[in-house]
Amino acid sequence: GATIESSTYVPKWSNHAKVKGVYERMPSISGRRRVFEDVFAADPAIVSEIQAREVDEMQWYTVPALLERSPDFIAISSLYFDRFMEGRLVAYYPELHEYFSTLLAGEAGYEVVFDESCCVGRRWLYPQDILFLDNRIIILTKTTGNIR
Repeated sequence: GATIESSTYVPKWSNHAKVKGVYERMPSISGRRRVFEDVFAADPAIVSEIQAREVDEMQWYTVPALLERSPDFIAISSLYFDRFMEGRLVAYYPELHEYFSTLLAGEAGYEVVFDESCCVGRRWLYPQDILFLDNRIIILTKTTGNIR
């Protein structure tokens, strides 16, 4: 009966018969919107199309919004959050960098209880480099500890 929020690339909990909880998928933010708005700033038609297709639900990714939703668990995939932790998307999405940094540091009322990576791809598999197998899943649980 617990509640869990999961990012893109985390397996769907509803596919597991033994998991009995309320499951909610985090809004997916690809990182394209702000990059494309910058790159195509001189063309209002392209910017308008980008804004229609790439909706950024940034209000979801704040500590006050998280505390209001108050899920029992949070499951995030490195394939999702890593894009906002390093590289050029940090400059385009500082709010997401701040949110995930705060969350992972235990400063948002949650602590890490599971942090594992999948196995290394096998050489006999085709194709040899299956990127989605290189996935780190972190699960956090609600605490009564330090809330920033």
